[in-house]
Amino acid sequence: MCIIRRIEAEDMFSVIGIASRNLSEFYSTQVFLSLYEQYADTFYIAETTTHKIVGFIVATLQDNKARIVMLAVEKTHRKKGIGSQLIKQLLSCPTLQHCKETYLEVKPDNHRAIQLYEKFGFTQQELIKNMYHDGSDAVLMSKKPLS
Repeated sequence: MCIIRRIEAEDMFSVIGIASRNLSEFYSTQVFLSLYEQYADTFYIAETTTHKIVGFIVATLQDNKARIVMLAVEKTHRKKGIGSQLIKQLLSCPTLQHCKETYLEVKPDNHRAIQLYEKFGFTQQELIKNMYHDGSDAVLMSKKPLS
C-alpha cells in the first residue's frame, strides 16, 4: 500500500533515480527542478509505509490543457496498482479540473501503459513519428473531462 502525495524538495533525488532506472528517455536534473518549480501542484509521488518513494507522476499545463509528461513506478513495485493510484490522484487534483483536455505520449510497444491509460478513459488519437530521442514513435492519447 502506498500513500500518494505532492512532491517535496527532499524527494527530488529519489524521483530522479526512479526515472533513470525506469524510463527509456534521459531527463537531466534541471528538467526535474524546472518541473518541480513550475508544476508542484501536478507532481505526485507514491511512498510506501516505510517512507520509500517507489513512483511518481507529473503533468504540465498550457493553454487550458494538461500533459502527463512522466509516469514511472519501480519495477519491484509494479502490478500493485501504484500507477493507477498516481493517475487517479493527478486527474482528481483541483488544478486539472479546469482543463479542457489531458493528453500524453507513450511508445506504441508499451502495451501495459496504453491499457492503463485506457482504463482511465484515454483514447489513442494518432501516431507521432520520431517522437523520442532514439527515433522511436509515440502514440498520442487524450482524455476530455466528463461533462
